[in-house]
Amino acid sequence: MSATRDHESAPVEYRDLRPGLPGTAPFAVIGDPQDTLLLERALLRRESNPHERERVLAHLAERRPAFLAITGDLTSGGWSARAWRKFDRLVSGLHREGVPMLPIMGNHDYGMLRGVAARRFAARFPRFADAPWYARTYGRIGMLFLDSNAAALSREDRRRQREWFAASLDEYDADPAVDGVLVFAHHPPFTNSTVTRDDDLVQATIVPPFVRSRKGIAMLSGHTHAYEHFVEHGKHFIVTGGGGGPRMRLREGAARRHVDLFAGASPRPFHYLWVTPTSKGLAVDVEGLHKGATTLSTIDRFELAYA
Repeated sequence: MSATRDHESAPVEYRDLRPGLPGTAPFAVIGDPQDTLLLERALLRRESNPHERERVLAHLAERRPAFLAITGDLTSGGWSARAWRKFDRLVSGLHREGVPMLPIMGNHDYGMLRGVAARRFAARFPRFADAPWYARTYGRIGMLFLDSNAAALSREDRRRQREWFAASLDEYDADPAVDGVLVFAHHPPFTNSTVTRDDDLVQATIVPPFVRSRKGIAMLSGHTHAYEHFVEHGKHFIVTGGGGGPRMRLREGAARRHVDLFAGASPRPFHYLWVTPTSKGLAVDVEGLHKGATTLSTIDRFELAYA
């Protein structure tokens, strides 16, 4: 048996978040650390960012967050063993440090062969063997991870996820041990991207129960390869798609769809969120890396207050 097949038969299994942690140490959130596909480079002339991607992930490994949440598109093609080997190399430093990973599937993680892709994903993250949505609690923070890839889910699975999501929000609202709730979905309900658009299905099925929830404080997504921060319906919506995919330009001025709290020009830096729990909420530093640079710096800072 070849080394490649040996690797495929025994993929890396990434650590999950242990229950009962005090929830005081900082954690991180990143999205879209995928490669740029050859077709994207050749036909669409989109940038390829291997050095920036590696630097951002190495920086995270050096800081050793309590866990890393990934808002989808871990790979350029989740059906491909080669793409997964690239991901394994990319996060090897985090894995060596024992950092738990809490991912959701993006459209590239499903790709063309959804069944094969789902099996490869579940081999590394066994919690996906039952369903691609799940909940975790970190200290006084509830976290709900959703699959927003509607085309990849059956009608029954979409119904089950909607019901689970609404019930989970209600449970967190009623739980005195939880102060705030974060929701993660790959597709953003709001974006100023010139390449993608607001996701209508997420707006229709995920946003309303989140807005109604008393403790829901922020929804985090990827898909748009940029950093964006909106407040809609009194809630924070953060796009954090700066893990290394080809960056997208954003609509500006009169052409923008939504008011962005971050005023930086696009394409915006590669980035991740560094989130520190406090007694009043979450302190968020956005750590950015400009194209061609080697040093990260804080490009934005804000607070997410508990209700």
